[in-house]
Amino acid sequence: MEFGISNFDGHIGYKLASTLEAAGFDYLEDNVQSLLRGDVKDDAWTGMEDTADCGLPIAVANCLIPAALKVVGPTADLAALESYLNTVLLRARRIGITTLVFGSGGARQVPEGFARETAVEQIVDFLKMAGPLAQQHGVTLVVEPLNKGETNIINTVAEAMDVVLAVGHPAVRGLLDSYHFWMEKEELQNVEDAAAALGHVHVADLAGRVAPGESGPEAAAMYRAFFGALKRGGYKGCISVEGAWPTDLALGGKRVVTFLKEQWEQA
Repeated sequence: MEFGISNFDGHIGYKLASTLEAAGFDYLEDNVQSLLRGDVKDDAWTGMEDTADCGLPIAVANCLIPAALKVVGPTADLAALESYLNTVLLRARRIGITTLVFGSGGARQVPEGFARETAVEQIVDFLKMAGPLAQQHGVTLVVEPLNKGETNIINTVAEAMDVVLAVGHPAVRGLLDSYHFWMEKEELQNVEDAAAALGHVHVADLAGRVAPGESGPEAAAMYRAFFGALKRGGYKGCISVEGAWPTDLALGGKRVVTFLKEQWEQA
């Protein structure tokens, strides 16, 4: 199992990659909006230069669609989304990113009074357009369930998998985030049922959304149960830490990686 680290709160930079590699991390997960910048022209994009000295591969990027570019609602524009994605996917391929996370709670928020069924159809249509584009660039798109405090649609892994099945494209898979999963009080059976169709996993403690194990010893049992369901379901992807970090990334990173490996092995 490969474990990565997400730039969750903006203080994990590329120059710290050697520290993170020494701690045991295998890759970095970055943010589409800060790195791939689909809103700027090529001559203003500095992503290749910014990441040139990064010692770890940048394999994943999250926050695929900015809140202002709507996937759902009366102003959703597939042509504008396609144009934006063409830029982002080309840059992702140049950097070596192979997974892009469609969480994007603001872009998919269902406006008040807008039909939920229509919103689901719009998301499916967006992903049916996006899947073949992603495949051309060697990228997999993963649909992330977010808890109801962050968006009002696709709040459970079961709902995410319904969308993935409706899209029916190999470049569109699911994502499971332990924090959102626990926030929504989902059943572990949902993890096991979805595991083989997942393309990525995020982890953070339920208490305080901190890095795994940092909230206290009671987190260990939760992760063993969570990882056990992933194993039973046949999950074959990687796992990114996406939570608030201790100040000392060197010591904290080693502690978190050790914790994750122990829970995975014991699950």
